[in-house]
Amino acid sequence: MENISIKLPSLKDAKKRTRKPINIYRDLYELSESLKKLGENKKYYLRTYGCQANERDSETIVGILDEMSFTKTDDYNEADLLIFNTCAIRENA
Repeated sequence: MENISIKLPSLKDAKKRTRKPINIYRDLYELSESLKKLGENKKYYLRTYGCQANERDSETIVGILDEMSFTKTDDYNEADLLIFNTCAIRENA
């Protein structure tokens, strides 16, 4: 069996391909105090369907809901907020 090595893309390599500066933005948003308390005593249920990108998007959604003081539940009957993250872009998602 032959070993196959795959080189993953990196920002350093991307920077070499262009003369334009590459700006990386992190923490682009900050929640107001009222939004940080919006989910107090409220639960959410999140169901993810589709591709790996949806899994990543769901992680982002969970992070934002956590910052808003929502609590995760695995029982949709207990949830105040239901989120269904679906994919309509990729084939065979």
